[in-house]
Amino acid sequence: MFDHMVDVNSLKPVMTSHELVCPEDLLFIKELIAGPQHQEQETWPYKGRTEEKSFLYEIVANKRTGIDVDKWDYFARDCYHLGIQNIFDYQRSLRFARVCEVNGKMQICTRDKEVFNLYNMFHTRYSLHRMAYQHRVTNAIKNMITDALVKANPHINIKGSNDRLFTISSAIDDMEAYTNLT
Repeated sequence: MFDHMVDVNSLKPVMTSHELVCPEDLLFIKELIAGPQHQEQETWPYKGRTEEKSFLYEIVANKRTGIDVDKWDYFARDCYHLGIQNIFDYQRSLRFARVCEVNGKMQICTRDKEVFNLYNMFHTRYSLHRMAYQHRVTNAIKNMITDALVKANPHINIKGSNDRLFTISSAIDDMEAYTNLT
């Protein structure tokens, strides 16, 4: 989908004007979001940056600690819209974060005095899951919407690339159709 967004919106010239190198930086951005494309047992699985820059892979989707800006973003958004207090202070966490060498690898590390703030981060995550994401009413609504989409699937056609038509369930095979789902 990311490649489709870049192509459809003609973003490569914009990226180049900001000194990003295509396709290397496109791969790097995708790896930041989803991890390495190939999960082979290599010493360093990423292609977008060398191991000396390993800490960069901990910013967006931190596979090592789970402390990342993606989580902070959905905490802020979901707590705001659900009227739940977000007790985690991401700005404080940023102030006390540093890149350090640990066992020969560069990692984002946090001061020991930040432990309670990080506890609040994980508690906020737990609270959101308990009160919203995994709430029984949320799950019931999710099941009803799923049932409705399954029943509607053969009756709804979504236009994709080359004017081809796709069902709801097959739209994933064509990014143009997939982006027309919403």
